[in-house]
Amino acid sequence: MSTNIVDQDIDVFSTEATNTAININAVINPPCAFDKNIHYLPSDLIKLFGADKNTLLRKEKAKKIPGAIRIKKGGVECRAWTIDQLPLIGEELGFLKKIDFNYVISVFTLKGGTLKTSLAFQLARLIALHNMKVLVIGLDVQESITGIIQGVRHFKESDTWDEDSIINSPKGLYHALVENTPLRDVIQKTDLPTLDYIPETLELSILDRWLKLQRNQETIIKNKIVSKLKNEYNFVIFDCNPSWDTIVDNALESSNILLSPMTCSSDTYRAMKTFSKLIRDYTKETKTFKLFKVIPTRKKNTKVSTIIEAKFRTEYSEFCTNTSIRDSVLAEESNTLGKSLIELSYKQGLAQDYVDFAKEFIDQISLLEVEVHKCQ
Repeated sequence: MSTNIVDQDIDVFSTEATNTAININAVINPPCAFDKNIHYLPSDLIKLFGADKNTLLRKEKAKKIPGAIRIKKGGVECRAWTIDQLPLIGEELGFLKKIDFNYVISVFTLKGGTLKTSLAFQLARLIALHNMKVLVIGLDVQESITGIIQGVRHFKESDTWDEDSIINSPKGLYHALVENTPLRDVIQKTDLPTLDYIPETLELSILDRWLKLQRNQETIIKNKIVSKLKNEYNFVIFDCNPSWDTIVDNALESSNILLSPMTCSSDTYRAMKTFSKLIRDYTKETKTFKLFKVIPTRKKNTKVSTIIEAKFRTEYSEFCTNTSIRDSVLAEESNTLGKSLIELSYKQGLAQDYVDFAKEFIDQISLLEVEVHKCQ
């Protein structure tokens, strides 16, 4: 890939560190998250999607994927593809099966620091890379996932600014619900044509209060937002804040899938007992999710972490995923750059954890769809 992006699977500060050198320039001067001038060579696509060169060339010749352009690299003309072409390529060469129906996901847990936002972002980006339309809706006033999606921005003295862009902040859920701002003016695009988002704004802090004053307060987002959008997207993903407020109530009411990352630590294990009871009571009183999964995260090579992971698998075997997400600061770099780990050419370790989780998740969705087809 013709960028400065680091191409090692190692971070010098992580438990995965070895003597492999890291490209420090990638951290100091990273590419802009929405830079559409990034080009992908055949070797990049092979690493990204796990395909082989012969299959890549055969698919291109058969026009199953977009045709390559020619770029100069080191004085040599090379075949390359642009970032907006990745989803079409991923659909043909990737590792995730395209699904037929539409799903709304809440990524939620009452415990902070569980990699909730990282998991929501990595999953959304991996799915979008396989030509499935994804809308991410962040619900944290700290603008956590919005900052990740936007990634690092580079501004030059020559950049021009209009007064409106300087004074006015982006529109979000509050503006769509309270001020009736059209959804087309709220939804933001990214560098991937299959990945959109509704940005978090400071007005989320007063949206909860507004919702509490409304009739049928727990279904407002479902009726006014999700019902109008879900047929346009394969997945709508809510990145919930770790507090069960009225906004989260709305997200859960809108969702048919609940994903709950839980760190492999003793305090989170204790919190899981309370959380699982709350979810159990909620599903009895309010609704049943088509899929509820607990994902062990921040797995460390320690005795305590291993014991807690095993307890999650034995005590919550019905809900616990086979995949665990290890503890690594590589996620910080991924989040800073606004790219999935596999786009940064990481091929093992944490990147593979997220790939394995995405595969397991889509396989579960596929099973749900088989059952639906049987009933039709």
